Amino acid sequence: MGPGLVSDQRGQGTAEGTAMRHDDADEIRHRLTTSLEQLLDHLHPGWVQHRGKAFLTAKSPKELGSFQVDLSGPHRGRWYRFSQGVGGGTVELIGYTLFDNPHAYAEAFREARAFLGMTTETAEAGAERRQRQEKAAREARERRESEARKEQQRRARRAETAAEMWAQCCPIPGTLAERYLHGRGIPTPPMGWPDVLGFHDGLEWELGSEWEGQGKDARKVKDGPVFPCLVARVQDMGGETIAVWRVFLNPETGGKAPVSNPKVGFGPAKGGAVRIGGVGEVIGLAEGLETSLAAWTLEGYRLPVWASLSTSGMMGFEPPLEVERVRLYPDGDLPRRGPDGSILVGPGLAAAHTLRDRLVPSGIPVAVNLPPFHGDFLDVLGAVRATA
Repeated sequence: MGPGLVSDQRGQGTAEGTAMRHDDADEIRHRLTTSLEQLLDHLHPGWVQHRGKAFLTAKSPKELGSFQVDLSGPHRGRWYRFSQGVGGGTVELIGYTLFDNPHAYAEAFREARAFLGMTTETAEAGAERRQRQEKAAREARERRESEARKEQQRRARRAETAAEMWAQCCPIPGTLAERYLHGRGIPTPPMGWPDVLGFHDGLEWELGSEWEGQGKDARKVKDGPVFPCLVARVQDMGGETIAVWRVFLNPETGGKAPVSNPKVGFGPAKGGAVRIGGVGEVIGLAEGLETSLAAWTLEGYRLPVWASLSTSGMMGFEPPLEVERVRLYPDGDLPRRGPDGSILVGPGLAAAHTLRDRLVPSGIPVAVNLPPFHGDFLDVLGAVRATA
């Protein structure tokens, strides 16, 4: 969100227009961006700077949180809070912080003028405004903290279950999971399978369960079928297990289970990845688990190649502090036609470009390996092995 958004709102005759005596929106945004660090000191005292970003809810140098603002580059002043799915520019940051609404433009521009000294209000009016601001900020903060606690509790419950599920797994050599990977054309690595892969002899395929009722009143009346699984551990940027990725297997053939969707995650995996090959200053990142193993094989196991598990997982990936460079291995999805009739790159390459455009301004160089047309790096590995 940027000046274009404000222009749209102004054109619709919203309250933002009534809050301005003249068209000073662009000037305000420019001055806020110029004074960004001072604005952050005002709104979020104690913010932490790391790799060209300001982290507004950091608990420690290793727990920076998902609320971040770009401090450098062409996107200076742009912010995101991935855990809440919101973001915008400096004016939206004021609205979100003080009024719990990034689109509270009338109030946000009024506060921006006061911060920049662009108002001529009386001392009495200023005191009343500050009281209203403090009350609104306190109420907004309490709402956010309450929501954050609920979300943290929900994530903790899922992560604990995912961690328990992972703890029940055994190494994959000699199991149906290894048979599955061999069947996909992935050879056993010389150093052995990575320890983020495991085998579980029986997990419920929840998508096949039956429920009665809706919402909080819903209750399970029939469990889903149980299958053996290849299980992959998903870790967040701090290395904690936050989810697992499961490939449900056919116990007779060693292939995928005969269900509509045999690959199902469990737990809040946002921002995380399956760390194939360990941690390094340089890592690779692909989408699917099998594609990542294939790219790792093609690279001669010389660098880790992690699995983001989806295009959205790639776009939202948060690298750990140890990572200094990233190589991407996107899927070669077919191009698609945009709403205006233009030809757009496929989802895989688009996701890679989105992640690259987010990481490069923060000081992490990114290289994008062009995928094969209408294929992925597992297809490349298959072709290489077929001609070997």
